[in-house]
Amino acid sequence: MNTTHQPLTMGQLCLVLEVIAGRMGTLNQMLMEMQGACPADWEQRTRLDAAQCLAQTVGAMADGAIGGAVYGDMNRWFYGP
Repeated sequence: MNTTHQPLTMGQLCLVLEVIAGRMGTLNQMLMEMQGACPADWEQRTRLDAAQCLAQTVGAMADGAIGGAVYGDMNRWFYGP
């Protein structure tokens, strides 16, 4: 097995970031929907909020690195359309 990895090309890197942004966008949306059905337990709500914040931040960073090609810039990710 060859363990030598070549660096990604710019196109490959953009594709990786696009996939990350897309998947984080999906996860972010799912977590926001779960927040709408907000559990009564404070600890569960806090964990859900933290997970949603992480998905939103990672997605925004990946999307921002490729010019907002998936959902848009940081403002779109954090404040909506």
